[in-house]
Amino acid sequence: MSDFNHILDKTGEISKLKKGTLYVVSSPIGNTEDISFRALHVLKNADVVLAEDSRVTSFLLNKYGIRKKIISFFSRIENKKTDFVISCLKNGDTVALISDSGTPLISDPGSMLVKKCIDEGLNIRSVPGASALNQSFVLSGLRKTEFYFQGFIPVKKSRNKTFEEFRNINVPIIIYESKYRMTQTINDIYKYLGNAEIFIGRELTKKFEQVLSGRVKDFINGNNFKNKGEFTIIINRN
Repeated sequence: MSDFNHILDKTGEISKLKKGTLYVVSSPIGNTEDISFRALHVLKNADVVLAEDSRVTSFLLNKYGIRKKIISFFSRIENKKTDFVISCLKNGDTVALISDSGTPLISDPGSMLVKKCIDEGLNIRSVPGASALNQSFVLSGLRKTEFYFQGFIPVKKSRNKTFEEFRNINVPIIIYESKYRMTQTINDIYKYLGNAEIFIGRELTKKFEQVLSGRVKDFINGNNFKNKGEFTIIINRN
């Protein structure tokens, strides 16, 4: 931890946090070393840390010797705690919003809070970092400049409609998926989009990272990949 603190103390680019500001902080998507010094500086010095899952964030902060009170801020309670956070900001507190992995608001909580801050004229700063969206696109090798980001597909309601709408999209489609629905999603891709070219990234940046590419039929019923962890799928129909 001495090296980390030395850099925070000596690096001129890292300045004091601005009072009454919401910092949207990107966290690692797997490998805990994929976090910026600026992100650690904000997490160390913020008055309030909002976490999608306090246990996940505690693990990350403990790794870097940061001791901080953490407030749970997951999707089901975001509407209940937003006004409390706004009051903290108006009182001059600095607030750090962090999700379990990657950049907050991208398929993670926080959009309601950020919108409220905009409406109230409060300061917001983004602390950039890892995103499974970017990493998967880089690893796919696709020579494209455009893509469509879906995020997680609805579990039940509007699921079929979502896949039907994919038929009208002519750029690569990026999907997030959990291990519980991976096999179903692969089969649905084949059902609605045929034997398209796909890229699968599993547990990106982690020890057991797995990167695969091929045609949908190659992965029907879970063939060729371990059904564990978090997945990113890229569908390329062109």
